[in-house]
Amino acid sequence: MLPLSDEASRRTFPFVTVAIILLNVLVFIYELSLGDGVQQLVESAGVVPAEYACRCDIPPVDVGPFWVTLFTSMWLHGGWLHLIGNMVYLWIFGDNVEDALGHLGYLAFYLGGGIVAGGTQILAGPDSRCRGSEPVARSPLSWRRTSATCPIRARSLTRLRRRCRSAGCRWTSGP
Repeated sequence: MLPLSDEASRRTFPFVTVAIILLNVLVFIYELSLGDGVQQLVESAGVVPAEYACRCDIPPVDVGPFWVTLFTSMWLHGGWLHLIGNMVYLWIFGDNVEDALGHLGYLAFYLGGGIVAGGTQILAGPDSRCRGSEPVARSPLSWRRTSATCPIRARSLTRLRRRCRSAGCRWTSGP
């Protein structure tokens, strides 16, 4: 389910959010330009949990010391839907978090979230030699209450409403 918009107003322009989105898109365009060579990029820039267990680089050679992949993996995406889904969420909710934390605080939060996600991937499978492009645990958090407008199928509405109420959320209807 992709959100379409949110209702929170912002006080400042989301410079960091825009920069992060642009960087993600540029890296993805670079991935596309590599053709079959993209596999080599993922193998050298993705997180490999086993490298952290042995504190060593496992061939193929990484882009730097093995711990650098905690940063480089944050910018890789596995396809158009992966990129678009992440960037839509980032555009809709990232500006609110950036407004609340300030530009530098938000950048630190975003990078810290990526590091925590990479750490989660490492802890979930410390002996794994599989490379992860973008750690799955990263997600933007916001301390403000906001609502989002999302397209949803009618069949799922009742189940979603129950889950929302059981989690203590406020359920509102769309426009």
